[in-house]
Amino acid sequence: MLKRLLNPFLISLLVASGLLLGGCQPSDPAADLQADYLSRMARALEQAPPPAFDRQLLLALRPPAKRELRQSAADSRISLLNLLVDTADCPRLRVLISERNSVLGKVMQPSHQLAYEMALIDELQGCLTHTRPHTRSNDWHSELTSLLRRKQQELPLHYWNLFASDELRQQLRFAEHGTPPNVNQTQWLDSLTSLAELGEQLHSMPAPSAASLDALLQPLANTEAGGQLLHSLVRLTYTLEQGTQLLSQRATDKPLCPIGKPTPQARIVQNVMVKYYAGQLQPYLAQVSQQAQQWHTQLARLRRLPNAPLALQGYLAELDQRWQRLEHATQAHVQAWQDTLRSCQLAPGQSGWQSSAPIDQR
Repeated sequence: MLKRLLNPFLISLLVASGLLLGGCQPSDPAADLQADYLSRMARALEQAPPPAFDRQLLLALRPPAKRELRQSAADSRISLLNLLVDTADCPRLRVLISERNSVLGKVMQPSHQLAYEMALIDELQGCLTHTRPHTRSNDWHSELTSLLRRKQQELPLHYWNLFASDELRQQLRFAEHGTPPNVNQTQWLDSLTSLAELGEQLHSMPAPSAASLDALLQPLANTEAGGQLLHSLVRLTYTLEQGTQLLSQRATDKPLCPIGKPTPQARIVQNVMVKYYAGQLQPYLAQVSQQAQQWHTQLARLRRLPNAPLALQGYLAELDQRWQRLEHATQAHVQAWQDTLRSCQLAPGQSGWQSSAPIDQR
């Protein structure tokens, strides 16, 4: 009797646990859309469904470790202090030196370090401009000039150290899910644009404040949109390449229209193209491509800047290749659809296009 009572209870408990666990799994509408598209294509083309997307493809997109991105400059705190300890003509410069030699100054985060170095260069230039050489020893003026040149040479190093920050690394590694459909995410791209502009004007612009650099990086800290875009680049490339393979394999194994006229099976395939490619996947692809184009433009600007760490140069080049592969996969997929439909007189502009009646593919 007790056993009979427990069995329904255990079954209910297991069902409830399964529902709870299922509810904890975050949905990925972009992945669902692409999987559904490939499944419908395979059924319509009477082909074996492609393998499920392998997340190992994403694991290949790993940004360099922090130790490979972080570069160290020569420590000049002591020499700076000795050089200017008796200087009263450059009070702001003395303040900066004191800040750098403080406890907090020794553990500056990359954005604050860059702001400090740019401010220091500005003050060194001002001190040399407003302090005439004859008012100080030639050695003093020569050493200050040498220090300025060294700081200017080291400035790109501090700029590139921004890419070792958590905010930027978050945008350089793939996220668990792709870019959500119908969600406009552009603020992080604006920050990336400003970051590229900063690198291009590094030696000519006035020193920014640490707060302004923090504000530039903040949108990157509040989103994983860059990582989602990387995920989408890889997954969409896979989806399009697999879809193209399905169309190509069907043409090789058994042409849809052997005599060049529409067949019932060809109209089913045409419906998949209209309803699920043009109606669902293509709008999502256009959304991702629009973001990827702006993203790629800023990456290209970054790649043109000098003195980037070798590991970062290699990773940016790999991201460029990922973008190019998606572009190629998109063009090849469109061409495969055109070839398939034209072989059946079902392409736009051909006789069968308007006469084709949509067929439900549920």
